[in-house]
Amino acid sequence: MATISKLPSGKYRAQVRRQGIYKAQTFSRKIDAQGWAVEIERAIESGSTRGIMRPAAGMTLADIVEAYTAQVRLPATATGYLQQIAHVIGHVSVRQLNALHLQEWVAERQKAGLQTASILRPMGRLSTMLQWARDIRSIDVNPEIVLEARRRLVRHNPNYNRQRDRLPTPTEIEKLRAYFRAEYGGRTPMAAVMDFALASAMRVGEICRITYADVDWAKNTVTIRDRKDPKLKIGNNQIVPLLPAAMEIVRQQRELSDGKGELLPVPWTLG
Repeated sequence: MATISKLPSGKYRAQVRRQGIYKAQTFSRKIDAQGWAVEIERAIESGSTRGIMRPAAGMTLADIVEAYTAQVRLPATATGYLQQIAHVIGHVSVRQLNALHLQEWVAERQKAGLQTASILRPMGRLSTMLQWARDIRSIDVNPEIVLEARRRLVRHNPNYNRQRDRLPTPTEIEKLRAYFRAEYGGRTPMAAVMDFALASAMRVGEICRITYADVDWAKNTVTIRDRKDPKLKIGNNQIVPLLPAAMEIVRQQRELSDGKGELLPVPWTLG
């Protein structure tokens, strides 16, 4: 017999215990929780729970994003990617999710001015999440739809991975710096982020995760947490020396703030 309970958050948790098998899932609506429980009970009786199961009728992509980001330790950038995807196509039923829905998200990102490489990174995170949903949560969802959407994007943007043939000139860099200081309306200190990147050669994701607590002021080093690596990422912390130009930016940022939290914060938004 299934148990449906209302959580303090206002959501509903469905729990099914039958034939020594336990399954649980959380839903925004009670009717979705009830429908899911009925399907799980049927699946247990038919012996299909050893494989993958059809998603509940009310399960959406946003539900998977919520479960994944709550249960899996992710860098802030990855969480931001997935939340942005959910903002655009999170309403789509998992049963109906296909490559065309991803095309809708791609079109939104292109309309926002993002280049192909910047769109492909979130798609990689989405593929990993869908694989998790299939392998860990036994949800019948096809991660291959991301590959199909990726192929379409690359096919129609063949020059996306064309290597740069020159470095920006000092004049171009100064124009960017002037724009960030005079016209840029965001809260992120973009001029400082750019200058720190030039002085340290770090990835923007690494730069924007640095906190003041990560800085060793005596040794002029910084600890980069979860640094990207082909074999290890989560827990791959590295101590990196900072050149004088980078260290000067760190000191300037400390003078402009209370010296707590992130050094160069990026406020993630869903827009």
